[in-house]
Amino acid sequence: IQPDVWMLGTNSKSAGFASEYGTGYVFGQFMSERDGAEVLQTYRESFHPSSLQDRPRAMVAIGVICAETETEAQQLLRSAKLPGPERSGQEVQVAEPQRRLVHGTPEQVKTELLKLADHCGSSEFLVFTPVQDYGRRLASYRLLADACLK
Repeated sequence: IQPDVWMLGTNSKSAGFASEYGTGYVFGQFMSERDGAEVLQTYRESFHPSSLQDRPRAMVAIGVICAETETEAQQLLRSAKLPGPERSGQEVQVAEPQRRLVHGTPEQVKTELLKLADHCGSSEFLVFTPVQDYGRRLASYRLLADACLK
């Protein structure tokens, strides 16, 4: 079995490469100022089938902090670290645009992810949680999984 080949990118240029070479494309929303819907549309419209994939496949990579309460999610957000060239080693600011990091209770996060899926035309996400404490990070993933399975 041949593994799926995906390209991670943050703009139309990387989307163009993925479409030209016929790979899957992961839009890195967490590290981009660009609108994911626009970039993914560029990818889909210019996709060339290849031996790797016969149709475009896209997903969105986004940071998620899921907690039992909004207050806890806000506390975790204040201490989170968001990867990316312009943020390396810096704390995330609470005013960070929602499109770059989704946070809240399980239902709030699920609602925001569904909105993002609709906006970008993609039902697949690559999710990471930029929480330093391993136990709280694991709890975030569990809460998200439980909410999405409902």
